[in-house]
Amino acid sequence: MLNTLQLKRLNQALSPRTVAVIGATKEVGRVGFSILESIILGGFEGKIFPVHPRNEEILGLKVYPNLEAIGEPIDLVIIALNERKTIDALEECGRYDVKGAICVAGGFSEVGEEGKKLQEKMTIAAEKNNIMLIGPNTLGVLNSESKLNATFWPITLDQVSGISLITQSGGVGQMVGFKMQDEGLPINKMIGLGNRAVLDFDDLLQYLNGDPSTKVIGVFLEGTEKARSFVQIARESVSRKPVVVMKSGRSLLAKEFSVTHTGSMAGSYKMYQDIFAQSSLLTAASVDELVSICKALSIAPLPKGNGVSVVTPTAGPSLILVDLLDSIGCKFNPFSSDTIRNMKNLFVNVPVILKNPLDAASAGYSPETYVKLVDIVLGDPGVDLMIPIWIEHKNRRFPALELAELVQKHQKPILIYYIGNQKSKQNQKDCQENGIPFYLSPEEVAWGAGGMIKYRQIRNGK
Repeated sequence: MLNTLQLKRLNQALSPRTVAVIGATKEVGRVGFSILESIILGGFEGKIFPVHPRNEEILGLKVYPNLEAIGEPIDLVIIALNERKTIDALEECGRYDVKGAICVAGGFSEVGEEGKKLQEKMTIAAEKNNIMLIGPNTLGVLNSESKLNATFWPITLDQVSGISLITQSGGVGQMVGFKMQDEGLPINKMIGLGNRAVLDFDDLLQYLNGDPSTKVIGVFLEGTEKARSFVQIARESVSRKPVVVMKSGRSLLAKEFSVTHTGSMAGSYKMYQDIFAQSSLLTAASVDELVSICKALSIAPLPKGNGVSVVTPTAGPSLILVDLLDSIGCKFNPFSSDTIRNMKNLFVNVPVILKNPLDAASAGYSPETYVKLVDIVLGDPGVDLMIPIWIEHKNRRFPALELAELVQKHQKPILIYYIGNQKSKQNQKDCQENGIPFYLSPEEVAWGAGGMIKYRQIRNGK
């Protein structure tokens, strides 16, 4: 667990005003070039100092031969050198009170005994100088709020969501990041832990738990030797914000592979799942499920119970959805007599069976009728969360803003299951900017609804 000074230094490192790249280079395709390009392309507004003993200018920036030549305090150093030179660079960071460092090189504990000895030297060098070290063997860090792309994957950083991710794998971090972009929710912070020579899951959970812009914490975990501390911090976190964990290593082959990936012993998958359940953590079995749960929890208000209603203009998709919702413990309470009476006034001369879930037939294709129906259903005391299904049509307007008004009116969450693609991006934007999670598949909307209901039960101690 980090003390107050360490948390302060970590915050300075991950929201820096000054960044240096040791090993910056003019050679396109090399990691040192890609990291520098990423920082620039990400729109970082602080000072950037490339460090190289021979180059004078890279990408329009003055290059410094070493940290001493920079002549001012450095919050974050990204080390783009091989494994042996990385140790020397960390010692240099210590001499100039660098707050934090990211070491991207591999060749440490994941490759055997010699690599483990090198990593031990790295840990000693960082800890004796109080350097908040991320890595080695990591993709790096994204902080969209600070416009910091401290990775070797050049992308722009535009908007910010309330979802942050701690990941042991850079590749999974990219999978989550790209999926979140598709879902209209650019990642807030992504921290690639790699081999965890100094900072581990518990430390970053503690940091994100105190981060006001992070509403939901996602975690991809291969394994950790600090499971007890991880669980302790996670339990403290879930009282303030949801923690959603995806654990790899179900098969023996995957567990063996994790050792050569990040030097981590994956441990028993079932043991971890039991620990997560006892610690009130939400779990996901895939990247899509992880993002779907995080999306719902970051956008919509929590339901007050597990009563769900599905309203659809066509029965088939709702049958798939209802099966999924029923399997995760959602309750389809019968509509109240008042709700049925109000529906009868709406469905004049329309043959509709008034029960939950509700097939509104042709009446569900009219935006005006659709909104009135959602209003009636949300007013039912047995409905805590509603999933309206909408099918895209060239000549029919999707009433996103009217639905957002109903969320405010009833203070109950709506999750949209939208069937279509031509207009989906704009409709997604209109919904999610107004507190309505937007999904394109029955599995994803069910994961989102299930995550919200489970987290409500966790918060209520049930």
